[in-house]
Amino acid sequence: MAIEIIDLEEYSKSKKRIIKLGKFEIDVNDLSLKMAIKVADYHNRIASGEGLDSEAVLENIVIPIILAQNENSTREEIENSFNYDQLMKVSSMIFNAYFNAGVDNEEHQNNKKKEKLN
Repeated sequence: MAIEIIDLEEYSKSKKRIIKLGKFEIDVNDLSLKMAIKVADYHNRIASGEGLDSEAVLENIVIPIILAQNENSTREEIENSFNYDQLMKVSSMIFNAYFNAGVDNEEHQNNKKKEKLN
């Protein structure tokens, strides 16, 4: 099963990045405060040299995010539907979205500059 990424930024003022995994849709930019704190905690562990326990990331971040955004799903259904690489790709995108939150991309910044000049 392929991961399909849908970037809806052009249709919305807020940045929204949806990952579709089969019947599941995950907005990697839609993290609760509790989840954002967990992501920051994992980042701090990596930065301090503790390393990353990928199983813990899947168990404590990726699967709970999928469950929160797909309320009629179960943990077993998610674990049986996807392989490890797919879930780690989702994990990577969650971390990237977290670290880029509030940062405009270069094209968006250039458009803002042009608007100010006009």
